[in-house]
Amino acid sequence: MFSRLLYGAYTLREISAPPGYLIDKADKAITVSQLESSASITKKKFDKTSR
Repeated sequence: MFSRLLYGAYTLREISAPPGYLIDKADKAITVSQLESSASITKKKFDKTSR
């Protein structure tokens, strides 16, 4: 969770993941604006049997 970010464009990079999840190596471009008070990113759990 982030707080007190200034309005503007940012690059979100995942640097760690909880056990059972994979790190998404793709950077995400996000924009913080006055119109948005919150945002969320959903991760899917890695299923070792689906390989």
